[in-house]
Amino acid sequence: MSNFSLKEFSRKPIPLWVSGPVIGAAILYGAFLIGDMHDLQEAVLTVRTEIGWPARPGDVPTQRLILAAEDGNRAAQARLGMIYMRGGGGLPQDVSKAIDLWTRAAAAGDARSQQMLGRTYAEGAKGIEKNPTFALQFTKLAADQGMSRAQADLARWTVHGEMGLASDVTEGLRLYKLAADKGNVRALVDLGVLYQDGALVAPDLAAAADYYSKAIAQRNHPIALNNLGQMHERGQGGLAVNKAEAIRLYKLAAALGNADAQAALGKIAP
Repeated sequence: MSNFSLKEFSRKPIPLWVSGPVIGAAILYGAFLIGDMHDLQEAVLTVRTEIGWPARPGDVPTQRLILAAEDGNRAAQARLGMIYMRGGGGLPQDVSKAIDLWTRAAAAGDARSQQMLGRTYAEGAKGIEKNPTFALQFTKLAADQGMSRAQADLARWTVHGEMGLASDVTEGLRLYKLAADKGNVRALVDLGVLYQDGALVAPDLAAAADYYSKAIAQRNHPIALNNLGQMHERGQGGLAVNKAEAIRLYKLAAALGNADAQAALGKIAP
């Protein structure tokens, strides 16, 4: 007799005589203890997941998001828009629906939707042409509400004079630092690059190293890893020459696909 494999068994279809009573028990249990249809749907979905049945468009949480979005819930509209933008959760990709949901939520003051609209109009999307005017309009609304991603986007455009803006490095730095103080990784990395490069601001390698370190603490960002590795290799920004630490950082950045780190590794540790 061959050994029993739970993994292989779990791949087999669940017989109706097993799945029916299990789901029925979940329904009765939920009705008895909870008495709330939404929570009852959650219980059914949990059981379906446990026995290997895929989620369907009518299952929660997708259905709950749709109902909440139709009822005017801004958070649900923002989240459902994200699902439609890329497809998933049993729903097809539908960029126009995503834009419609975000526009409704943005009009009601939802900063996340405003920021996503700004980014979409800045970069363009399937069926959506780039529109710098709309990008700037929505991003400013979100930035004014303290949304760090919007502040970082607006800072970059302000520093480099994009989206129809005149370059204003002082204002751009102010916006970057607002976002960085909230832990926004993109702002931390961009500030590090600005202070390390020294083309648009007075060079400050110690500040650059500090910003890169904070970005790495938030998330292993490949640019921050590579650039801080360079500073350890060269002994810059108040850092002692430390090739072992440089190699460690280069390896992390290279594993994330950073070409500069891969090239640096070939030279420092062939």
